[in-house]
Amino acid sequence: MNKEQAFEFLAQLVDKINAQYNRCTAKPYFYVVRTQKWRLTKDGYGHGETRRGWVDHSGDPDVYYSKEDFIKSYIERHDYELTAPEPLDAYELGDPQCVATYNLEYAEYTELLQKLQNDAEEAFEDLEEFEEEEYYDEDNVFFTQEAYEEHVRLNGHNLGRRGEYHSYVKHAFRNPEMQKLFEAIAAVTGKEWK
Repeated sequence: MNKEQAFEFLAQLVDKINAQYNRCTAKPYFYVVRTQKWRLTKDGYGHGETRRGWVDHSGDPDVYYSKEDFIKSYIERHDYELTAPEPLDAYELGDPQCVATYNLEYAEYTELLQKLQNDAEEAFEDLEEFEEEEYYDEDNVFFTQEAYEEHVRLNGHNLGRRGEYHSYVKHAFRNPEMQKLFEAIAAVTGKEWK
């Protein structure tokens, strides 16, 4: 980049920053990639939003955030023991012997399903309980929403693996270097910050 290109880049940067929505944040400000994450915390000591979870160590460790999720998973893992009886067709519905056999098979199936439900409830009591707190991880710095969006376009496939992310505007409050950088850009380009 030569001096003319550098000048043009800085002039365009001032125009872009002046034209974009600042989200009610005073200059100088910048954008970061903010990712929602969770970390373990001591029960009752979490700041902000917290959530409870349970770890199943009975095989490969699995994490659940509700009793219902654990029970559903437990039943799905053990449902090879269960076979629901096939529904009767119109001809079989007219045969009392077929209906009686179906009712007997269905009663056995629901009894086994209830036993599996009870086993799941019992197994839930053996899980290790924990508490997590929500926090935000922030990385990278952008002067414009446009640069942030370009970064996401190029690297979003990696960002998504770390959790839910979004842009966040931060004020460089009492940061003399940032303030002087913005003033220097204005002085060099002859452009005024709005």
